[in-house]
Amino acid sequence: MSERPSPPRHFSDDPIESESEDLLARTQFARQVVQVLSRVQSEQSSSVLALMGPWGSGKSSVLSVVTKQLQAPKSPWTIVHFNPWEFSGVQTLAFAFFDEIAKVLYDFENQTAFETFQSYASKLLSLGGAVTDSPLMEWIGINPGKLAESAAKLMAPQRSVTELRARLETALRERARPTLVVLDDVDRLMPSELLMVFKLIRLLGRLPNICYLLAYDEATLLSVLQETELARGNAERALAYLEKIVQVRLDLPIVHQRQARTMIDESLRALAPPRMSAEATDRVKRLFDSQVLRRLTEPRSIKRFFAQLRSYLPLVTGEVDFADFIGATYLRTYHPLVVRGLYHLKEELFEHTYSATATPDAATFLVGHRLCEPRESVEVGRVLAHLFPQVIGLDTSIVERHAAATRRIASRECFDRYFYFGIPPEAFSDEKLRTHASNLGAPRNADAMAAIKEHLDADFDLTISRLLQHVDGLSSGNCERLLALVSARIQSMPPHRMKKGAQRYLLGASLLAKLDRESARTLLADLAPADDRDYLLYSAWHHHAQRATPGALASEQGQSTGLEEVINPALCAYAPQRLARLLAVPLEVADWSMGVLFCWSELGCREDVQRWLEENIATPPSAWTLPDLLAICVPADTSKQNRDNETSRLLLSSLREILPESLRSALDDIVTELTSTRAPGFLSENELFEVVPERIVWAAFSLKQL
Repeated sequence: MSERPSPPRHFSDDPIESESEDLLARTQFARQVVQVLSRVQSEQSSSVLALMGPWGSGKSSVLSVVTKQLQAPKSPWTIVHFNPWEFSGVQTLAFAFFDEIAKVLYDFENQTAFETFQSYASKLLSLGGAVTDSPLMEWIGINPGKLAESAAKLMAPQRSVTELRARLETALRERARPTLVVLDDVDRLMPSELLMVFKLIRLLGRLPNICYLLAYDEATLLSVLQETELARGNAERALAYLEKIVQVRLDLPIVHQRQARTMIDESLRALAPPRMSAEATDRVKRLFDSQVLRRLTEPRSIKRFFAQLRSYLPLVTGEVDFADFIGATYLRTYHPLVVRGLYHLKEELFEHTYSATATPDAATFLVGHRLCEPRESVEVGRVLAHLFPQVIGLDTSIVERHAAATRRIASRECFDRYFYFGIPPEAFSDEKLRTHASNLGAPRNADAMAAIKEHLDADFDLTISRLLQHVDGLSSGNCERLLALVSARIQSMPPHRMKKGAQRYLLGASLLAKLDRESARTLLADLAPADDRDYLLYSAWHHHAQRATPGALASEQGQSTGLEEVINPALCAYAPQRLARLLAVPLEVADWSMGVLFCWSELGCREDVQRWLEENIATPPSAWTLPDLLAICVPADTSKQNRDNETSRLLLSSLREILPESLRSALDDIVTELTSTRAPGFLSENELFEVVPERIVWAAFSLKQL
């Protein structure tokens, strides 16, 4: 019958109990240890074997598998488990050791070996200066009251230690049944206790048919030996002494990277973090693949780390980024003082992350603020680089909003969650926002509607970014209600230029994509006829742009029935009406309206757009001219940092495409004139800009370069 797999133990540091729990393929190694012991037993000798491996590498688990095989019904072995770490003091340790050996030798039918060992042990204890009235003497059958009268007999020449040992060896060889004394945690002993264990094994324990299997971390053990008078800080002397004690060293196989990763993956699956985005999942994978979390290489360290994750994760689920929480938990587990220091240096940390003058080296930041020693700074710095990637040269406000929307630790708004283990008082709960969005269609949706409005009023961009993370979980009806709510809120705001990639339009595009025919019609009915629908128009254009992106998924390229059949036709009818109300307004006042033209064109109405432009540009009473169209494609601020602008290039390129042939030729003539006869060098910049507004000139030069 095969073994029933044991349930996973996520918080226990106990060794495995069966081969079915062996994730490191150590069973074959354990069988080889049993074979070695069998050869030792066939010689009826006494040997000391040492199972060596780093702390937490699985030595106790291998011992468990070995002893279980040796305790099989037909096995000749008697197993004794002796953990010297459980006893305090040299004397207590010595008596406990004698007691374990005596228990093994006790036999009702043949007490020769036991009685001989009793005399032998008594002799050694007396010669060794043991305290005769200690109750520990009774452990090995010595009555302290009778020890005085038997002392003379024990000390008699004819009953010497040598003679007693010879008689004991003969009795043990005749007994035939071998004994294995297993000693774990030897590397946790104090120096004096360690020497006592080795002395007991060497002088008392090396008897026929009694073998020893020790388990320890060799580096730690050598370090302890160097603290004794025996080695006095000499590593070579400590090693030489250890080699005299141990006859057979059994180096535990290393934990291979694949094995460690298997344990990590199993632990991750057991955690089952909900609603992880593809980007977050990829960062989790890269975090473990990069070997940044370099201490997660042994079974104990992996189990300890995931026990920490499992303890805290329920408090922050849905409120933090899982990949970042892994990194923060790693620091908390192995560098707790660093985590405490980072919290108190919050502002300095963010200044370093976003400063154009700060060094990108996180290790330098750590050492400079005395958060850790230089020897630890490289490891901690690599983790910090994942948590706080420097964003020098980028728009930090956009980066901050994205970090907050995705609940990253690199957001000032979310930073405290990783230390408070949840939403701090008065903070913004992402999980509650998701619940409100899901309850918009509930019978009592007024509270949910009011809560989302409150969030939008408190921080519009951040709320939009966070809502974008939850669209996939919303029904079509809830998408319609949320879209109507956001659209109404945007109408109350000052008009803005269309910005490709802006979070508000990405949210709109995602919501539009989930509308069916019924919800699409409901949306149009919910919006009053007089309402501006610029937000819907821009959002529809973003949906069109996403669908047309090379490499988009098939599901993203498919048509949305509600959008294509209901919303888009309504928007194409709305666009010329909207533009007609703006013709009397100078474009420099309403330059954002250029987005209406582009969106209208991208929704499949290119010929209608060209016809409208031909009828209304430079035609009274319209206030729009071709140079004005050219100018509004670039920022009003023509400072140097704005001249190389991706949005400007997009608008300028699109402008030529949507113009009818007659207006396109006229625009080319304007660009040619401004970039040749009036080019910088022909006139000074001041003279040039006195003739033509600076914004138009730079727009012409930008278009010329495309």
